[in-house]
Amino acid sequence: MTYSVVARDKKTGQLGIAVQTHWFGVGNNVPWLESGVWAVATQAQTNMDYGKKWLELMQSGKSVKLAFDEIATSDEALDVRQVAMMDNEWSIVTHTWSWCLNYASYLQWDGFIVQGNILTNEDVVPAMKESYEKNIDKDFAERLYLCIKAWEEAWWELRWVQSAALRIVPWIKGSYDIMNLRVDDHTTPLSELKRQLDLQKAYNLLIQAEEAGFTGTYEESLDLFSRAFEILPDNEEFFFWKAFMLQNHWKKKQSEEIFNTILKDEKWKELKKRIS
Repeated sequence: MTYSVVARDKKTGQLGIAVQTHWFGVGNNVPWLESGVWAVATQAQTNMDYGKKWLELMQSGKSVKLAFDEIATSDEALDVRQVAMMDNEWSIVTHTWSWCLNYASYLQWDGFIVQGNILTNEDVVPAMKESYEKNIDKDFAERLYLCIKAWEEAWWELRWVQSAALRIVPWIKGSYDIMNLRVDDHTTPLSELKRQLDLQKAYNLLIQAEEAGFTGTYEESLDLFSRAFEILPDNEEFFFWKAFMLQNHWKKKQSEEIFNTILKDEKWKELKKRIS
């Protein structure tokens, strides 16, 4: 059982894939992305060579359809595969072959594709599509996560999932991944994926808060720290760096209050000594 969403965000141009499956390490098998080029989820009887081959073909200038056709026409096991592809120009190729185990289907819509195989019933893929559209105003990562989480409303055998992944790349060629989260083995992989997603968001805010502390204003940095604490209210790492930001802005009393609270652990004391 595998189901996934492949999408491009209209606001940012980012390409993303989210997937969950009953198999180990799905993040290494199904999602293939290249910044500014394309995103493809290849599943069912997955051939891991295809991700690299499709990338090479599209980097050579071939369209998403021509790249797909070149591999598909020479694949003797084509009837047991499922694939969804999208490039940076919004072109889409998707297909679910006749020998994919039921229930197997896909839906292609405005800027995204949802697909799945060995599903409990025919409601899973429509539920994913509805979720993506309903959450269109949420940030891209959250929307992808909620899309694959929608399967729970149409599927009841939770014990059959094992791994999940969520990856996002920017629209500019050659750029680093924006997000690359993997849960290779877990009894409830989506709950663990959500925990990692929240961590990623919080640490992104921490980085922005630190940068604002040096190049922006004290108020801007403080606001970013507050937003990070909303996600992870008890994270000592965040308190530690907030204290340094306050110290750098001559807020000595506030800084010392934080340091005196968290520096009971010798490791924090040693780190403060080295930084100072």
